[in-house]
Amino acid sequence: TVGRVLEATFQGETGSVSFGVGSGPSGTQRGVGVRFVGATVELFSLATQLAVAAWPFVWMDGNKHTVRVLVDPDNDVVSLVADDILLGTAFWTAFAFETDLAARLLGYST
Repeated sequence: TVGRVLEATFQGETGSVSFGVGSGPSGTQRGVGVRFVGATVELFSLATQLAVAAWPFVWMDGNKHTVRVLVDPDNDVVSLVADDILLGTAFWTAFAFETDLAARLLGYST
């Protein structure tokens, strides 16, 4: 099965940051997104925009942060690592199926 590793480094100051990736076998892909809002970081479904899991994370401190999303469909797990610390995991099957991954965000920031 097609898994993914998505890594981003950014310097948090103000606003919000989000990005995502599709994963899984063709025809059954699920879109996994990560977004930073306030003092939290969320894993969310790209298809529904609904949060699947959230953790506290102070990212608007002016420092650079490296975030990795590790998607493993075979083991039904999505892991979120920030600054080399595992923040948590969620079930891959908790993310909705994607029908149009090309239209979803990737490397998007506002």
